[in-house]
Amino acid sequence: MRRFFGLILFFFFLCFTHISVSFADMKMITKAEEYNEYLIDAHIGNHNAQHKVGLMLQAGRGIEKNLEGAVKWYRRAAEGGHAGGQFSLGVMYFNGHNVPKDRLEAVKWFRLAAENGHETAQFLVGKIYYRGKYITKNYNEAFKWLKLAAENNHALAQFYLAKMYKEGKGLLHKDEAASLKWYQIAAHNGDSNAQLYMGVMYYNAESVPQDFSKAFDWFSKAAAQGNHYAQYYLSIMYEIGLFVEKDVEHVIEWLTKASDYGNANAMYKLGNMYYFGENVGQNYVSAARLFEKAANKGHRKATASIGAMYLEGDGVLRNYEKGLFWTKKAAAFGNVDSQANLGIFYRKGKGIEPKYDEALKWLTFAAKKNHVRAQSNLGYMYLQGEGRPKDYQRAKIWLEKAAKQSDIMAQHNLAYIYYHGYGTPKNEDNYLYWMTKSAKKGHRPAQTFLAMSYLKGDFIVKSNKEALYWFHMAAEQGSARSQNNLGAMYANGNAVRKDLKLAYMWFNIAAENGEYAAVKNKEKIGRMMSEDQIKTAVKMAANWLKKHPI
Repeated sequence: MRRFFGLILFFFFLCFTHISVSFADMKMITKAEEYNEYLIDAHIGNHNAQHKVGLMLQAGRGIEKNLEGAVKWYRRAAEGGHAGGQFSLGVMYFNGHNVPKDRLEAVKWFRLAAENGHETAQFLVGKIYYRGKYITKNYNEAFKWLKLAAENNHALAQFYLAKMYKEGKGLLHKDEAASLKWYQIAAHNGDSNAQLYMGVMYYNAESVPQDFSKAFDWFSKAAAQGNHYAQYYLSIMYEIGLFVEKDVEHVIEWLTKASDYGNANAMYKLGNMYYFGENVGQNYVSAARLFEKAANKGHRKATASIGAMYLEGDGVLRNYEKGLFWTKKAAAFGNVDSQANLGIFYRKGKGIEPKYDEALKWLTFAAKKNHVRAQSNLGYMYLQGEGRPKDYQRAKIWLEKAAKQSDIMAQHNLAYIYYHGYGTPKNEDNYLYWMTKSAKKGHRPAQTFLAMSYLKGDFIVKSNKEALYWFHMAAEQGSARSQNNLGAMYANGNAVRKDLKLAYMWFNIAAENGEYAAVKNKEKIGRMMSEDQIKTAVKMAANWLKKHPI
């Protein structure tokens, strides 16, 4: 019985395969017969048949593909006044298919086809006049041909006609009512640009009352056709909750689609979400990929972002060459962060020799736009005389601007100016004010400097208690000098109960951190301690270092 069914299946399969092949053969025969029929009519001067033969030769339908033959039959049809032949011949010249590429010759044939009522040719002629490409721009001619194509129900021509009514080009004045009418017609005819524009009008209340429901509907229609601008608008509506409930998943969905279709704003926004981990897992690699794609499309903020990522090595291998390339572009665009980054890059000479003239130029650009880090770095350049003589007056001006905006390095350096009296009289109150502000915000050098001032009573009232506090703050942040001084305070019982184990622990940590004086201090105090005390102190130091890797 199984053998019987096997034979049935075999013969069924054989017959089915035979039928399929027969259908394919029949289809080819039908096309070949169709071609031969048109060819006969073409030879006796039927211009429609001549055009059909050209189309079949160009597509390789029913006959082997032959562009030379296609051009020949298009030309015969075109010279016989056939609109389709004229249009097709124009396309061949426009693209340089088996004829020399000649845009003017193409426009000539498009115009002849347009005059013969070919709506696509009418649209192209109108668009060419509108843009002024290949021929002199002429809005009157553009309007005439676009209107003819629009009235022949060409959706894209309807969109352009609406645009011309809105702009008043080719007309004596703008006509908002006519513009709206043609946008609506084009949108209903499926033109995604018109659908987008209808959405924008309802979204922004342009020429129509604001209606987020209708805006959403038109954006959805355009987005379904791959219009990335509409997709981006949908992401905004889901993000804000306009007409629809807020929905992060839909925001990401539409931003992703818009990005895939080439929308630079969507790429940048999605890149930021990945960079900061907003509603998605933080992913610097994805952020960098999206920023670079957007930057390649000219998105200015993305250009700045990818430049910074290459300079810092966030999500990409650090690459100073690429970082400099993108940061220069963004700086030239006027991006203040990039101007500051470029100035700092040239000042510090990362991957290159420092270029102080370039650093000064870009830092000045950014500092004048009130960029805090630029002001701080520019002030430091004048303070240290990097690339030019020291200028304490300018240093003080820029450092003060940055310090007042809470830049901790500027606060520290401004305090340093008041401490030494560089370009200004020494001032204890100003020194203490700015150094304390910087120290309280966690600036380690300021904490160490302030601690030393309190320890020595240098320029301010001596206070071992304050010194201990600030040495401790700086030591916890890894300052080797403060770690050593903290050890000394515990060793001497200075403002704190004498504790040799804690002293040894901090000397040990400072020594590991590269403080040469701590090595000698550790040896000295070790001679006063038992082996058990030293072991305990070493263990304490190891535990601290485990939590605070150097």
